[in-house]
Amino acid sequence: MLTWTYNDGNGNTSTQNQTIIVDDTVAPIADVTTLANATGQTTVTVTAPTATDVCVGTIIGTTPSPLTYSTQGTFNIVWTYNDGNENTATQNQTVVVADTISPTAPTSLTASGTTATTTNLSWTASTDNAAVTSYDVYRGATLVATTARTSYAVSGLTASTAYTFSVKAKDAVGNVSASSNAVNITTLASVYCTSQGTSVANETIGKVVFGTINNTSTGGTGYVNFTAISTNATRGTAYTITITPSWSGAKRFEGYAVWIDYNGDGDFADAGELAFSAAVSKTTPVSGSVTIPATATVGSTRMRISMKYNAIPTMCETFASGQVEDYTVNIISGVAKIANVSAKAITEIKLYSNPTTSILNVPSVSENAPFKVYNMLGQLIMNGRLSNGSINVSNISNGIYVLEVTDKESTSINRFIKQ
Repeated sequence: MLTWTYNDGNGNTSTQNQTIIVDDTVAPIADVTTLANATGQTTVTVTAPTATDVCVGTIIGTTPSPLTYSTQGTFNIVWTYNDGNENTATQNQTVVVADTISPTAPTSLTASGTTATTTNLSWTASTDNAAVTSYDVYRGATLVATTARTSYAVSGLTASTAYTFSVKAKDAVGNVSASSNAVNITTLASVYCTSQGTSVANETIGKVVFGTINNTSTGGTGYVNFTAISTNATRGTAYTITITPSWSGAKRFEGYAVWIDYNGDGDFADAGELAFSAAVSKTTPVSGSVTIPATATVGSTRMRISMKYNAIPTMCETFASGQVEDYTVNIISGVAKIANVSAKAITEIKLYSNPTTSILNVPSVSENAPFKVYNMLGQLIMNGRLSNGSINVSNISNGIYVLEVTDKESTSINRFIKQ
């Protein structure tokens, strides 16, 4: 309140009151119209921006958000400028923590202790602006393992085979280094235990039938190497093996055993590698079923067939009377099996919807045409006949499958995806 006095100089006065109001209603104005993004590879620390107020002057922004960020991602900060007179302004700023720097390539990759089926890889650690979290191990172009160590023991290799290995480093956000140097190895040849009959005067193995092997032999010694004779055998598939004994005189009691080195490690000692055995008898021929495991190692491997007088033989035995023969089995994947359908009958059909979650429509095929569905290991998953030109696949697991449809002496094969 301001009081004015009027005086005429003759002792006469009067007064008048005036109210003065000082009211700041103008908010501060940010000094930078748009705040630049605050960015960094691993850590970002922001600095408070400023604004200018008509009354106060320079004002430093405040925020309840943290000022330092070390987690990968994008964050938003709201800055507030307050002049103390209940006038405020706000401004947004984006913080981006994004590691885009790849680790250095691993160096000095070496292989040691190579056997017929294994080798040991080691390398010098990579460096990274944050941290290396793992290494991807490649066999050729195929990723075979991921490890946090700077070494890896490779297994499941095939004897007498050349391989190339390399390694790449990764950090926590998935940045991948360049490849290490490549290292080349050749696995050792498999050295299988010996087994034989001391005498073949009374009995020998006269004939072996397995897959495409149909080998008749006479005489010989207690061990015969027939590994130059081979057959393909598909993982997940059953085959009949038939062994016919040959006697120089009267029939004798014989025991039989068949081993297949399914994992290619140079022995027949692993679980399941005794593929067939038959108790002592005078039966001729002797037959049984051999199912190739779905986990068998793809590639060439050894099959041993042993016939022993009056007892079932063991895998590495030398016995008085009988014979042992070794063959080669080429184990192939189920996809290869499907591809082996007779070329004269293969046609191509359209499928929809593909991918599908339940119903797979098969147009232009006869009603009730028989079908089979295989997984990518070649195992038969389901079979039946088409109904209304479709197949309900809702009960099979998600994945990639192969559909085989036989219609009017023609076989159609297509892949489909179940989601």
